[in-house]
Amino acid sequence: MQRLKCELCGGLDIIKVADDIFQCQSCGCKYSLAQVKSIVVGSDKENSELERLLQNAATQIRFSEFIKADRLYDQISDEYPSEFVVWRDWLEGYYQWFACMIELPRDNLHQMKKVFSRALQTASTSERVSIQKKWDAFWKTYTQKLRNGEHSIFNNYLYLWHIEDHLKQVGSMHPELQQAIKDGFHGAKLLMGTDLWYGVATQDNESRWHFKTTSSHGDPYFILGKDCVYTYLGDGREYRFTRLKSTIQLTSDGIATLQLQAKTNWNNYVYCPYCNRELKNTLFGKRCVNDYCGKYRLRR
Repeated sequence: MQRLKCELCGGLDIIKVADDIFQCQSCGCKYSLAQVKSIVVGSDKENSELERLLQNAATQIRFSEFIKADRLYDQISDEYPSEFVVWRDWLEGYYQWFACMIELPRDNLHQMKKVFSRALQTASTSERVSIQKKWDAFWKTYTQKLRNGEHSIFNNYLYLWHIEDHLKQVGSMHPELQQAIKDGFHGAKLLMGTDLWYGVATQDNESRWHFKTTSSHGDPYFILGKDCVYTYLGDGREYRFTRLKSTIQLTSDGIATLQLQAKTNWNNYVYCPYCNRELKNTLFGKRCVNDYCGKYRLRR
């Protein structure tokens, strides 16, 4: 009896999980019915080997299994390194992958740029023009979404340990991104001359614009779209990343609006005279939300 063999991991345990959809129980790779028919061990293949492998990778993209598709394209490129269609389809897969993610996946930027370069090298003259135009259009759109807050350069706190290298790598992908990085640093400099600070000051995890009251609030380092990074000196240089609720206009009028918001927040809340953290209303009076303060506890 003929058996199915997974092309990603080599597993033989492939079962039907839905109508015309099969899945490897070892690695999770998914196949359409047509693909299953073509990969039966010992069966005759109607399509060429390369076409079949590319169809398999495209199926993973269709199911949003981008990591599995990336691994398949990597394997295909090792076997067919001079085939333009391999690099073109792999690059298309990256476009779809990146467009679906809010955070820019730093670990895949270098590989994506390599795939783009190989696509240009293996393309004909007319194809090379098309590849370049699509690359430019993709990053122009992506950069605009960074600016309006739909995408983020950072993945929470993951990249703060090597933030300079990360921003440099992002900027190297395209001139549009490089200009956006410069604007992010420029925006932080505009706020540097103010006493504004954005962060959580209450136990309800609500972030707002405030006035800086202690050195621990740090200084603005990078602001672009909804990405906001402050830096401060503790035992060493440290960074704090926050996603803004809305984008801000870093103009004189925009900064004036932020100062008005901070003033409103300041007037609406009473702060601890010892650590300048917010006092929270409780059944027993006001209590400092800073658990490490230890000075201003319960007071009516």
